[in-house]
Amino acid sequence: MVSKEEIEDCRERLKECRSTTGQQDPKRILSIFEELSKKPISVEILHTTGIGKEVNDRFFKNHADQEVREHCTELVRKWKDFALGKSASAAPAAAAAQKKPDSPPPRKLEKRAAEPPVKAAKSPKKTFETGPNEELAKLFDELSSFEFKKGGTSKFAGVAYKSVAATLRGLHEKVDSGKSIAHLKGIGKESVKKIDQYIETGSIERLEKYRNGED
Repeated sequence: MVSKEEIEDCRERLKECRSTTGQQDPKRILSIFEELSKKPISVEILHTTGIGKEVNDRFFKNHADQEVREHCTELVRKWKDFALGKSASAAPAAAAAQKKPDSPPPRKLEKRAAEPPVKAAKSPKKTFETGPNEELAKLFDELSSFEFKKGGTSKFAGVAYKSVAATLRGLHEKVDSGKSIAHLKGIGKESVKKIDQYIETGSIERLEKYRNGED
């Protein structure tokens, strides 16, 4: 980066061109302008040396020589754009530096970190599809439980009724008569009668007696 002293030297020479007779040669002015255009000047030096104000003096802007006028305008525009661009880029940087501790992104991250983990959606409880003979199967289950409670030889009947209930649940078609499943394993004559009784009346006589405490 060019030094402040170098720019101040150019400024003083331009002042001489303005004020001293014999120093107003366009070539001399243009050489100083050319020298300035090649120097990497910072915004700070532009402000502290006042070189921009000097180059933009009415003497150079309205100079009789066209090249002087053009170089003056070009140099002033270049510095002005540079100064504005420098300020524009510096302002967001300074603002970002000030807001860094409380900047939005970190707050969002903190918020996310504080949030409890999203619970996995509960899977619906499994529902077991009931077959077309579930109601009848439940009655045989109930009969079985009564037989087991009685104990003794009645336990054998309890096992038989339990087997009938399992067979009924394994069927995919609704039973329309006891005879239609009499050939299946575990379906005895007494069970066939009870199935027909249920189909005809909607109840099983032996089970009703157990429920009423008659047997």
